Amino acid sequence: IRSRVKSLRDVSLELARGEILGIGGLAGQGQNELLYALAGSFPGVQCEVEMGGKKIILRRPQDAIQNGILLVPGDRQKEGLFLEHSVYSNMVFPKFGLPRHPVVIPEKKYRRECEDVVRLLSIKVSGLDAPVSTLSGGNQQKVVVGKWLSFNVKVFLLADPAKGVDIGAKKDLYEYIRRLARERGIGVILYASDHEELAQYADRVLIMYEGSIVAELTGEGISEEAITAASVQVR
Repeated sequence: IRSRVKSLRDVSLELARGEILGIGGLAGQGQNELLYALAGSFPGVQCEVEMGGKKIILRRPQDAIQNGILLVPGDRQKEGLFLEHSVYSNMVFPKFGLPRHPVVIPEKKYRRECEDVVRLLSIKVSGLDAPVSTLSGGNQQKVVVGKWLSFNVKVFLLADPAKGVDIGAKKDLYEYIRRLARERGIGVILYASDHEELAQYADRVLIMYEGSIVAELTGEGISEEAITAASVQVR
């Protein structure tokens, strides 16, 4: 990543298939900016990614989406969902948008796909036509993740995905993310402000400070205490 903004310096990192790479550090050290840059959504930053021997320049969100790099934003209600619309509309939005005029959508096919996602993620909802605003925070977050599953996902970028989610839904969400990584070989880059979440679910953890990666924790060296210590020692 080559950056012309102060909140994110030039950064290089590697991500293996099926790996959950944690991003730690004190809040506001460039973690969100890193994820948004990788999603092609951060002006002033040029992001070059090599996937399967192919080099890709990410300038726009469409560049990332077309290459299977998908962002689950930190503020699900403002950035990830259309609260006044149905669960179904939110799930098909990445493919069809929310048009002003009716479009022809193969209704039965996509309703079946959405019902499969609801079952897969154990989303608690009365039906696909229920407004997404009526769901709990945890189930709303599952909709944000679920809407991307019909795409050829290669990398998930997760910006504090369990923030504001109850304990039960948090565990369900992370267990599903872990299963996606293991079973589908999806790479995951996870920023969590809660260091306990990183310690529990990440295979490696990078520590950021002032927009740079300053430390790496691996294997048995990963713990909540170690992440916190590495985060404050660079101050």
